[in-house]
Amino acid sequence: MSKSSLYIFVFYALVVLLLLFLPLDGLGSFMRIKLFGWLRLGYVLHVAAFIPLIPLWKQNWPRHAMWMILLAGLVIAASLEGIHHVLPYRNFDVYDLWANMAGAAIGFAVTGLFGPGPGGIRAAGA
Repeated sequence: MSKSSLYIFVFYALVVLLLLFLPLDGLGSFMRIKLFGWLRLGYVLHVAAFIPLIPLWKQNWPRHAMWMILLAGLVIAASLEGIHHVLPYRNFDVYDLWANMAGAAIGFAVTGLFGPGPGGIRAAGA
């Protein structure tokens, strides 16, 4: 684990927490922009916010088992959206919950494909 990757993880976590607790009422119409049919821009941003979680975790704590990291990522994604349910100025949305969890799952897939370890592209090219 390098110090720079730990700093990136801490910065990422702080940004996610900041976005979680800030009252972002003014962005409501922006987040509801429809991209394709039912797909809103907000869902895409939720997915994008959680993709880095798993790769950054694995980069900083490589001894943790991947199934444990995925489980923790899904719990974190669900918990953060669940916090919206208790904040009076935020709204809980089950589709945002699914988008958060999809982002964690995509991050898991990316880590498995490109990450270090058996089967990863980085391991094969090393």
